[in-house]
Amino acid sequence: MGYLHFWTVAGELSLLSMAVVPELRQRGLGRALMQFLEGRSASVGCARLQLEVRVGNAAARSLYSACDYLEVGRRTGYYSDTGEDAVLMTKVLDTCRTEE
Repeated sequence: MGYLHFWTVAGELSLLSMAVVPELRQRGLGRALMQFLEGRSASVGCARLQLEVRVGNAAARSLYSACDYLEVGRRTGYYSDTGEDAVLMTKVLDTCRTEE
């Protein structure tokens, strides 16, 4: 149905790639994968998540924005197949949240 490819280094989790089977998109699977990623990040002690996404990938950028990722920069000509820019996005998890 879908997959995530990520790694963790020095307290940060980097999302390298993510995909959902085209005929199953728009059903919440992408959001579920992102929620899994956040849970995994917290479980290994990572407080920051980061990713690069093609500037022209409106669907992915919309999903990441809906999941509270912020655009923090660009990598010009990042994708070698098209020369397209990458948008850098990041999210800092609130690992100190407490229930009252």
